[in-house]
This record gives sequence, C-alpha cells and structure tokens, in this order.
Amino acid sequence: MRDLLGKFKEVFLSVLPVVLVVTFIHFLYLPLSSAQLGRFYLGAFLIFVGLSVFLIGIDVGVTPIGQMFGKTIAKSKKIWIIAIGGLVLGILITIAEPDLLIVAKRIDELTLGKIPTAAMVISVAAFIGLFVAIGLLRIFFKIPLIYVFLGSYLVILIFAIFTPKDYLAIAFDISGATTGAMTVPFVLALAVGVSAMQRYGKSAEKDSFGLIGLASAGAIISVFVLVAILRPSVNGLIDLEAPASHGFLDVAWESFIALAPVFGLGILGNLFIFKLKRRVFRRYILGFIYTYIGLTLFLFGVYSGFLDLGLYLGESLAQSPIMILLVIGFLLGVFAILAEPAVYVLTEQVNEVTAGYVSKKLVVISLALGVGSALVFNIIRTRVESFELWYLLLPGYLLAIGMMFVTPKMFIGMAFDAGGVASGPISATFIFAFSQGIATHSGTQLPLGDAFGMIALIAMTPIIMIQGLGILYKIKARKKVIDDVSNGK
Repeated sequence: MRDLLGKFKEVFLSVLPVVLVVTFIHFLYLPLSSAQLGRFYLGAFLIFVGLSVFLIGIDVGVTPIGQMFGKTIAKSKKIWIIAIGGLVLGILITIAEPDLLIVAKRIDELTLGKIPTAAMVISVAAFIGLFVAIGLLRIFFKIPLIYVFLGSYLVILIFAIFTPKDYLAIAFDISGATTGAMTVPFVLALAVGVSAMQRYGKSAEKDSFGLIGLASAGAIISVFVLVAILRPSVNGLIDLEAPASHGFLDVAWESFIALAPVFGLGILGNLFIFKLKRRVFRRYILGFIYTYIGLTLFLFGVYSGFLDLGLYLGESLAQSPIMILLVIGFLLGVFAILAEPAVYVLTEQVNEVTAGYVSKKLVVISLALGVGSALVFNIIRTRVESFELWYLLLPGYLLAIGMMFVTPKMFIGMAFDAGGVASGPISATFIFAFSQGIATHSGTQLPLGDAFGMIALIAMTPIIMIQGLGILYKIKARKKVIDDVSNGK
C-alpha cells in the first residue's frame, strides 16, 4: 500500500506542474473553451492514474524478471548467450515503451505515412537490442565505457553527415523517447544483473551505469538506417495537424500487442529457466496485469486531451511576443525536470558517489536550468530562419565527448544515462506537442525539422551538466587532498 501511495505521489508531482501552467494560461492570458479544458483535465487524470499503476506493475513484475534474466545470462559465462539474450530482451522491452509509441505515431502522421509507426518501432527496437547486447558484453569483458561511447558517436557523426537535415531532429528525438518508463528500469535491471555476477560491491554498481546511454545511441543510428532504407521524400513544408484520436478499445489492443512479447518471454523464462514457486510467479503475473492496465489508461489519457491541448496552446501562443514564449518555455522545461522521478534517483547516485561533495540541491538546480535553457534554445531555433538544429547538437555533443576525457570515469555512464531518463513522460507528451505548436509562428505549415528537436535538446543537456558536476567533484576532491597534506593529516 505504501508503494502504491508513493507512486501516486511521484506521478501526481509530475503531472501537477503542467496542469497548473495550463490553468494559469487559461485564466491570465489565453481563455480555453470548457470542452478543451475538460478534455485536458480528463486526460491529465487518466495519465495520473495510468502512469501510477503502470509504474507499480513495472516494479512488481517487469523489473524482477529483468534482473533474473540478467543474472541468468551472465551466469552462463557464454558470450553467445549474453549477446543473444541482450538482443532479444532489448528488442521486446523497447516495443512496449509507451513514449516511443507516442512519438513514432506522431512521426507517421506528420510524414503522411512515409515513415510508418511499425517500421520505426521495429527499427528502433532492433538497434536498441543490438546496443544492449554490446553494453552487456562490455560489462562481461570489462571494456572501458569511454571507448564504446567514442565508437558509437563516431558512427552517429558519419551517418549524420549523409542524412537529410530534417531527419536529424527525428533521430535525436527518438533517442530520448525510447528510454522511458518501460525501457529504463528493465535495461537497468539487466545491467545490474550482469554486473553483479561479474564483480561485487561498488564495482558492480559502477558497471551498471552506461547501458541506457548506449541504448539511446543505438536509437539514433536506427533512424539513420531506416531513413537510408526507406528514402522518404518530405519536400518543402508539412501541415501540422492535431494528433489522431484513438478509441479506448483501440488503445487497449495497442497496449496488449506492445506488452504481449514481454509477458510471453516471462512465461517461457519461468517454465524453462526460473521455475519459481507458484505463489511468487503469481505476484509477477499480477505486476504484468497492472502494467497493462496502467499503459492503457496512460495512452488513452495522452490521446484524449493532453496532446491536443499542448499543440493548440503552442499554436495559439506562437504569435505572442518572443519574451512571453521564452518564459513559458523555460518554466515548462524547469517543471518537466523537477517533476521527473528519475531525476531524484540520479541526485541520490551523484550524492552517494561523491560522498556528499556534490549536493543533491546542486544537481537538481543544474539540471533544471539546463533543461529550461534547452527549451528556450529550441523556441529560438524555430523562430530564427536558417538556424538549424545541428548548430546546437554538434557543439553540444562535441563538448560532451570532450568532457569524457577529464571527468571521473564514474560520471561518464551516469551522465549519458541521465540524458535518457531526463526526457520523461511529460516531455514526450505535452511539451512535445506544445513545442510543435510554437514552431507554427508563420502559419500552419512548417519544415519537418522544426516539428522535432525539442526532446533531443532535453536529452543532451544532462550529459553535459552531470559531467560538469563530475569535474567539479574532481576539483573539490583534489583541493581537499591538498588541504589535508598542508594540515599534516
């Protein structure tokens, strides 16, 4: 019961800031119709209930299964089992990721079906599975994380040179959307399971960092490969239409299809590998049922009013003075990061790793300012003609990669994982739609690249900020050593 109340509190604090912002805009600046406001509040309530139940289901059913699979494949000590196990598990869990389903559907709608939802989901799932396998093998062979990231981002850079610029934004947005409420706990559970079988104590904890960041890199490459295969031609401007509506039964079936592979794998794993007691396995089954109910309610809430109103507000405010837009964008970015439960897990990790040298408050403030600034830059990008997304992404990622050579190794995996977890459900739903609406300042048509890129900037910021805190910790630790020597300690 305490766990359930805890999840309800987490999600309530995630959804509340957006509800308050919309309410203030309604009363103080842009009155909304009763129907619009009613649908939005209904959608927010369904997201609140659905995401709470979904996260309980993840904790009860999905995460324990992930840890058992991780320990099982690591215990085998066979390279091919680790590789195939990571590949299959990565694919199946990504297919069930709600944030990916939402963003992939939006890409399908805006490209008029030239990048189908199914093709996007399958491509992303395949490459995340591949990179999860690579990440698990890295842990097994004790390969330094920096080498794997350098290789991955070198491949990304090469692909980016030959990919049409409009699809760069889609690729980096997808990377942020794939590491959501379903993927993150399961992939982390796999990493913990494998690293626990390899090392002990703090070493195992260190090895568990970085797998989310590698999965995000795989998602970027997957879009580049898909675009190279499909060669979609979206010439000129696109019409920014409202997201398609979805009936409850349609959403329920969509959720069932998404979760069925993971559920089936859990059943097979118990029959042939785990062989748990019936009472224990019934608890895991109950967790999967919670996950299904929660996912259905969450997606229905998103499609019932959350996305629609986000897009409408963005379009309506697009003609407002630029300073009002920048303030609203900054506040939404700050609220999004403050309301993201995974951020507080990250602050605990940083505080623990640095033995209190880097305070929790400093981590939260730096991330909030960074993500708020990311939304400000995204609004400026869509307002200034010929201001391309790569003008921000290229120097940003070059800085992040350069920082890997000076930041403590422990912070590298943590930073790239943070990039994946910072873009949570609120970013992938309301703020995603709001940013697309803002981009229509010159009419209902806009370049495809302007409709995307917001999630990409939100995901990039924590990579830089956390590594910056790592460098700060390094300086503080060195200063303490010098002071101790000077004082004769």
